[in-house]
Amino acid sequence: MPYTTPASQFLYGTSAVEAALRCGRRQLYKLYLYQAADEPLSPAKVVLRKLALSKGIPVKMAFAGWDRLFDKVSMGRAHNGCVLETSPLPRLPVKSLLEASPADDRFYVELAPQSREEAVVNGTNNQITINHSQLRRRYPVVVLLDGVVDPGNLGAIIRSAYYLGVDAIVFAGRNSAPLSATAVKSSAALPLNTLIPPL
Repeated sequence: MPYTTPASQFLYGTSAVEAALRCGRRQLYKLYLYQAADEPLSPAKVVLRKLALSKGIPVKMAFAGWDRLFDKVSMGRAHNGCVLETSPLPRLPVKSLLEASPADDRFYVELAPQSREEAVVNGTNNQITINHSQLRRRYPVVVLLDGVVDPGNLGAIIRSAYYLGVDAIVFAGRNSAPLSATAVKSSAALPLNTLIPPL
């Protein structure tokens, strides 16, 4: 699969791809859907195709011979015939959490300095919005992860934190596994809109 940019990443699996398409935190370049020649497109792939096309993302239908390439991109993990080329998640450089109120539906962070190029990729918004389904008139709950080196474990922790109502996750990028396609797939792609990337 050709890369659109040198920093491109490939997400794979129905849930991870759908979450990335719906979330809007990444730049999305191209959706690849594998279909055996004698099979109709599955309902899940029809949804992904419609979602991608509605956002102006090119969709490439892949046929015989591409299955090996899908396996290679997913490193042998289950890809469900879906691969999405994306930019990496923005890595907002969080320096500290600022004062929060249980009455607010958002909280703020202090950002560390970043170059102009980093600011274009990561953004400069220091406001973290709390998911309305988790809004309970309480102080925000933020989990700090450090030293989680296995991407599968990182994804499982993120998934559990999401279901337990955690508002944001901060992870130390230098001592932790990257938020790779493996971690995103292990997390069931749920926390993509509730994540504060590395310190």
